[in-house]
Amino acid sequence: MRLPASYCGVIGLRTTHGRIPLSGAVPLAPSYDTVGWFARNPVLFEQVGLVLFGTQADDSAPGKVLLARDLFGAAGAEVTEALESAVAKVAGIYGPLDEIEVVGAALPSWRNAFRLIQSDEAWAAHGDWIRTTNPSFGPGVKERFAAAAELDRAEVSAARDLRGAVRRRMDEILGASNLLVLPTAPGIAPLLNTPFAELEAFRARALELLCAAGHAGLPQISVPLAALNGCPLGLSVIAPRGRDEMLLALARKIADATPARG
Repeated sequence: MRLPASYCGVIGLRTTHGRIPLSGAVPLAPSYDTVGWFARNPVLFEQVGLVLFGTQADDSAPGKVLLARDLFGAAGAEVTEALESAVAKVAGIYGPLDEIEVVGAALPSWRNAFRLIQSDEAWAAHGDWIRTTNPSFGPGVKERFAAAAELDRAEVSAARDLRGAVRRRMDEILGASNLLVLPTAPGIAPLLNTPFAELEAFRARALELLCAAGHAGLPQISVPLAALNGCPLGLSVIAPRGRDEMLLALARKIADATPARG
């Protein structure tokens, strides 16, 4: 939800894991799979969310609004500069942001743990079908399923242990009501003719920004607040587990605070 939302210049939300039932959906990696939706209009976006959650709007003020300094660093200087005005909009609503280090040097390990666990669960869900039907996959998908079939069980077990540590770290950062601001993506949507190796490298960088919420089962919204080289670029905000409605309200408040184009 978050990456395509950033690419397309729309709002997209990854909801708290398990908050909205997935009965009837085809699984990929059940311990990560979650429901989301897109919209251009933040009011409509919030209305859809309140229907799905069966709750009221949450306009409560966050405890702190934190800026993930290391994740902006991972996204790169070009993306960081492009998002400066977007960060300023958030600060204009909630006050100055406190910069923090979320993961630091362990970021590649967080990304790799996501790859291992997701691949393991995807093979568990679809491996028998793949062996039986031998489907034709596109570039990238084919290689990832082939790797998933040969995973080292000890590595997967270690990845699950690391995921537990990530979950504890994210809960520590967010507490009951803090928000964490970070880039959604390391750049704009790649071109269709991007070489495979370059595309895989970009995907790995994107996972470094996206895996924290996935590991911890947290809600994360991408809001279309910036552009780079004439293309959309999203700013993300992560909320505590189960506080999805805070993110719906945030998107609406940002829209209300943005002057209409005349």
